[in-house]
Amino acid sequence: MTLLSCLDVSCFCNIGNDRSVFDFVNDFIYTGMLKEGQFHGIGELSMANGDVYKGSFEYGEKSGFGRYHW
Repeated sequence: MTLLSCLDVSCFCNIGNDRSVFDFVNDFIYTGMLKEGQFHGIGELSMANGDVYKGSFEYGEKSGFGRYHW
């Protein structure tokens, strides 16, 4: 995912401990850590079709260890 912008996100909530929740207008939901406006660190990305990726992100991309459920 690229840099986040206000146009991409319908809801944002900082839940503390470096974790945030983004509910995208295209039915993606990301819960996790951010760095410089990008997914970075440990997080969970839920997609509109029900698929879920839980794992590591690096500068907006899935990276390292993670689990993809479909």
